[in-house]
Amino acid sequence: MHYRFADRLSHAPKSFLDELFRVLADPSIISFAGGLPSSALIDTEGIRKATCQVMEEDPATALQYTTTDGYLSLREFIADRYRSRLSIPATATEIQIVNGSQQCLDLFAKIFLNTGDHVGMEHHGYLGAIEAFSLYAVIDTVALENDGPDLAAFERLIHSTKVKFFYGIPTPRILRERPGRRSNAGQSRIYSWTATRCFTKMMLSGNSSSTTDPTFR
Repeated sequence: MHYRFADRLSHAPKSFLDELFRVLADPSIISFAGGLPSSALIDTEGIRKATCQVMEEDPATALQYTTTDGYLSLREFIADRYRSRLSIPATATEIQIVNGSQQCLDLFAKIFLNTGDHVGMEHHGYLGAIEAFSLYAVIDTVALENDGPDLAAFERLIHSTKVKFFYGIPTPRILRERPGRRSNAGQSRIYSWTATRCFTKMMLSGNSSSTTDPTFR
């Protein structure tokens, strides 16, 4: 049978993450490429206790369908953390629960991107974002210098290409602890640049450790 796949699949790159996790499945290999935590550090006992508590107290609610934006009590808890830790006046209605970063990026792309649109990213960027955005748009990259993204290249990209948004990862802890990665100073300069020049395009930030790193505000 000949399958007629969607046109967008013709320019989708091969899954980098699929290849990465295939390698990581080999127990003899220790890889630093994926940024995965040690399995020994996963709080399996804490997760077991929490699961047992939920199943004892309210199992029907836990196993039933709910609204697509996620469990309300969890969204209220997250919004409260934004308010107390980051001084962001978030509310539960502004929180969307997803299964992982790629689902979030895919939803964002579906909402904002049309065929032929352009997205800006740093080079090298998050593999999951590349995979998600490649299905919907053309990706234009900005090279990284020793202290972050090249601001001149960033400005040229913004003025010469109709990018819908720019995606970057400014998390200081990740950049500081991973060998070979740049500092976050350049990313901070980009945010300052966008503010001082009234940049009207969206900035989408990927951040995996703001809730654990007290220095990120």
